This record gives sequence, structure tokens and C-alpha cells, in this order.
Amino acid sequence: MELINYAARRPTDAGPPCQYPSGGLLKETEMEIMTTSCPECGIKFPLPKWLGELYRKSGETFTCPQGHRQHWPGITSDLKEEVSQLQISRDMYKSWAHSSEGTSSALRGVITKLKKQLAKGA
Repeated sequence: MELINYAARRPTDAGPPCQYPSGGLLKETEMEIMTTSCPECGIKFPLPKWLGELYRKSGETFTCPQGHRQHWPGITSDLKEEVSQLQISRDMYKSWAHSSEGTSSALRGVITKLKKQLAKGA
């Protein structure tokens, strides 16, 4: 496999299209870029969006332009368990709120009925 130094090429030279890991081709001018910053030095630098997403999912280490190593940590099993517990609690409270809504509606009906009876003098 031949290695090509694209940095040494003149801007007028047309390079090959970029290739996504999925195998699809994309012209360099159409590539989506995301910006991230280094927690060590604070420099902001661009990454191709697909590469940033790959680093986020895999937790692989990469470097900023200054050479500082960094990574996006993945979700740990403790964090997954906590998220699961919070989702269960959320569902329980939604269910409770929905059922209490029906109860309060029924109580309003009883109050209205009693008010009408009091108004009649019964």
C-alpha cells in the first residue's frame, strides 16, 4: 500500500474523496465537522463528525494538536444501573400522577354535587 503525503500537495491538486468507516464516499468539501476542546490546554480544534462519534462510542484515546492525550469515557455499568433506576422511578411517578389526576377529577365531581345539593337547601 502506497502512503501519500497529502500535506505536501498543492491546494489546486485534487485529492481522493474521504471515505467513511461504513465504506461510503464523500467529497472533502461536504464533510461534516465538529469542534471540541482540549481540557489540558483549552485549544479548540475540529474533528470530522464521524470520527468524533467513533471516539465517543469506543472510548479510544486521541490527541489534541498540542499532543495532549484525551478520550471520551463510555458509560460504565454503575452509570447504566443508575440510569435504569431513574427511568423506573420516572415511570412510577408518571403512573402515580396519571392515577391521581383521575382521583382529583372524581373528587371535583363529588364537591360539585354537594355544592348543588347545598344550594337547593337539602
